[in-house]
Amino acid sequence: MSKKVNHLMIGTFVLAAIVIAVAGIVILSAGELFKETQSYIMYFDGDLSGLDVGAPLDFKGVKVGKVTDISIVYDHEDDSVTVPIIVEIDKKCFTEINCDKKNGVKNGMEMHIKKGMRAQLKSQSLVTGKLKITLRYSKKAPEVYKAKGSDLPEIPTMPGSLDSIAQRVSKLPLEDIVVDIQEVTKSLASIANGGGLKRMLESLESLTKRINSLPFESIASDMQATSKAISTMANSGEIKTMMQSLTSTLQESQALMVTINKESRPFREEMLVLMDQFSDAATSIKNLGEYLERHPESLIHGKGKE
Repeated sequence: MSKKVNHLMIGTFVLAAIVIAVAGIVILSAGELFKETQSYIMYFDGDLSGLDVGAPLDFKGVKVGKVTDISIVYDHEDDSVTVPIIVEIDKKCFTEINCDKKNGVKNGMEMHIKKGMRAQLKSQSLVTGKLKITLRYSKKAPEVYKAKGSDLPEIPTMPGSLDSIAQRVSKLPLEDIVVDIQEVTKSLASIANGGGLKRMLESLESLTKRINSLPFESIASDMQATSKAISTMANSGEIKTMMQSLTSTLQESQALMVTINKESRPFREEMLVLMDQFSDAATSIKNLGEYLERHPESLIHGKGKE
């Protein structure tokens, strides 16, 4: 006889398996099923290589969400292609205080955007080249929206550091730089072929030999001996005595000049009077000479009547 099937036992095992499966899903998902999230859309102008679905979204290094979708949208009206990126943010990651709780997370994010919050691409690892999205405040970044017909709120973006470097490199006159490098290379080749480089190296070698031939050791010894002599004089007080004597001599010379200046005033007045007398005598002698030239006989007969 066959044994009767125990349906109660089978149902118990099936129910236990379902409970274990559900618990495993909850544990492996780390509570993702019970998170309350808000989805946002954003657009980046740069290259999105390295940005994948599941890439983290962080704020000041704290993970607040992740990328859930990356798609390509073609607009027939303006013949443009855009790449909208959908992210979801855990509402628990943005806790607000002293605010109106009725506004919700959407209005709260709008407030952050008005204050300058922007999304930016960042590198996760230089080795793998993977990218992530970072939320940060920037007062200089404009508030630009690109979403067309989307029901999701948009977070404006700003260029990343890699995009800034690429833009700066693109603005460089690379062709002119290459031409200049070629000209410099040609000039160096011409100098090398013309023997100029060889002569320059020979001159440098000759100068090096002259420098090496200088008696640096004896010069250093002389400088040390001179330094020691000066130090000995300073310590012995000779320099101090010399300076004191020089100061005393200068003071005495200054006093002597003052005395000479005071005593020379009457002497200068007498010299001026004497010079006037010499001038009068010279005039008289000149007149006498002129008279004798006209009347030489006056030396014998004396001065007569004219």
